[in-house]
Amino acid sequence: MNCMDEDYKYEGPKVEVQLVGLDGNVYAIIGRVREAMRKQLKDIMSVYDIEHLQKEYTDRATSGDYSHALCVTLEYVDEPETEDEDDDYYGEEDEEDDYYDECDED
Repeated sequence: MNCMDEDYKYEGPKVEVQLVGLDGNVYAIIGRVREAMRKQLKDIMSVYDIEHLQKEYTDRATSGDYSHALCVTLEYVDEPETEDEDDDYYGEEDEEDDYYDECDED
């Protein structure tokens, strides 16, 4: 079962959850997302609405296999940018790289 085959796709507010490096156990992922919903959405949603959203997410994520759970999770989550992302990956040089190039010339 692929979540893209479902008639419903979540379009509401997303929470930031760092998925890379997280325990791959599906219940650990679901728990992390539910906790993020509780903490990050409290200023824009009522407790009742957050609990409803958590239940909706959990029900959908557990209604299929592991791939389905990850697919559903990505509908509710934005991964935060990490501080250690390197501009070199995108073909741009850091100022720090220029510094080291200058040192090598000596």
